[in-house]
Amino acid sequence: MASSSSPSPAPAASETALVLQCVYPPSEAPRKLDAVTSFTISSIAPGFAVVFTNPFDTANTYLVLQGERLRAAQSGAASAPSVVYKNSFDCMYKTLKMEGVRGLQKGLSPAILREGSKNIFRLGMYDPIINALHDPARGPPPAWKMMIAGSICGAMGALACNPFELVKTRLQSAAHGSLAVGHQHGYTGIWMALKSIVAQDGTKGLYRGSAMSVGRSIVGSGANLSAFHVMKNYLMAEHGWADNVTTDMVAGMSSGLASVICMNPIDVLRTRYYNQPYVNGRGTIYASGWDAAKTVVANEGYRALYKGFLSHFLRIGPHFCLTFVFLGMFRRSIVAFRDAKDEDAVFAALDADKDGAVTAADFARAVRLAAPALDADAVVQNALSGAPSVARSAFSETTTHLRSAMRDAQLRAAFTRLDAARRGSLDAADLAHAGAKDPAAVVAWIDKDMDGRVSYADFAAAARDVPGVHLMARPETDLVAHWSKVAGIAAAKAKARADAEQKKAPVGGPVIRAPAPSSS
Repeated sequence: MASSSSPSPAPAASETALVLQCVYPPSEAPRKLDAVTSFTISSIAPGFAVVFTNPFDTANTYLVLQGERLRAAQSGAASAPSVVYKNSFDCMYKTLKMEGVRGLQKGLSPAILREGSKNIFRLGMYDPIINALHDPARGPPPAWKMMIAGSICGAMGALACNPFELVKTRLQSAAHGSLAVGHQHGYTGIWMALKSIVAQDGTKGLYRGSAMSVGRSIVGSGANLSAFHVMKNYLMAEHGWADNVTTDMVAGMSSGLASVICMNPIDVLRTRYYNQPYVNGRGTIYASGWDAAKTVVANEGYRALYKGFLSHFLRIGPHFCLTFVFLGMFRRSIVAFRDAKDEDAVFAALDADKDGAVTAADFARAVRLAAPALDADAVVQNALSGAPSVARSAFSETTTHLRSAMRDAQLRAAFTRLDAARRGSLDAADLAHAGAKDPAAVVAWIDKDMDGRVSYADFAAAARDVPGVHLMARPETDLVAHWSKVAGIAAAKAKARADAEQKKAPVGGPVIRAPAPSSS
């Protein structure tokens, strides 16, 4: 390690910026994708998912439209058999047998276009809207704010995709002979359908039923996006799950269940309304969405609103599961790719002699640039385990160790400066000297074993989720300021809950019940 103590030439400003990334790359704080990339993957990911789930959507459309066929058969206007499909799987089996895979994938092209046009807003706008509603510095947003953000995004997406949603429903309802259920429009493709609708009803015909679609998306996206983020935050915060495919899969499936419970009645009514024949721009069966609701309930009962529930969930559950899985995979892959490109640039900047290896002296130079107060040689020796240099293949792992070593060194130095009495623990007075607004509340917040004192383990654990600690000049001041804010928010919430409970209490005070009579 003798080489680590040798001086290195002062780097240029641009090189300094690159060197700093060695100890503070984007992975230290979650990397934010740019708007164009975020909107792009939000549009593409659901398109991948719908390829796998469109057969269930086709079956769901058939089952919903079969209700109209049943009523026609009961009145003698339709030929037997009155029940074409017994359930979702029977529907898919008969469709596959009679029409092949193409029959199961009816409406796939407009479905992909629908998902792309809808989710570029529904998913792409979620983060900007939730950040406008809630300050990320205050911690995770409450569920009601997530529902509002999801509902706004859903309304925007529904308006954007309504023409493709209309075409998809009509193309999926197309069938031959005894398998036909519902009105048959005779479209052969997307563009014929769009031209026919515009020719018959004008441009406004493309937005027929948009009010129901917006209502559906307000309800469905509010439930879906809030359920996904609540579940994912819970799994990661409370159970220590990583941000990976498994977490996205479980949270996505849970959000699908919440969505289908809320959306199925609207879907039944919307499908009936979309697929009816129209004369002079007016539906011949239902005058409006509200009229469709009254008619369906009057003729078939409330249970009709949940027709196709299993088929709907078999599509919605896997669809949202796959959507969030693909979205997470794309996001993590792009972040990893960009991080790797950044690491290539950092490695090239640190590799002064261009021999394909970064020496301990090069690493020490980076530490001195990033945190001059630290003992750079000791930190590097700890991170490299005494190795004289590191090749590119091990660079990422080594910089992770380097950040960890720097973080630990910074935290121990900060703890020592706060522990003026050298007791090995901190109390409210120590935190008050560091600028805590309510020292007792901060101690209560970070004192995990609740003994009234803050050990180093408590101190380090509380600092775990604060990014950039290893680059702070005086981390104790910044940490105490952060904890004061968090503890203040927690105290305000606790007071609000206590006030709410107080208001619920009886006016005359607590009710004292007489003891039960003795059985003796």
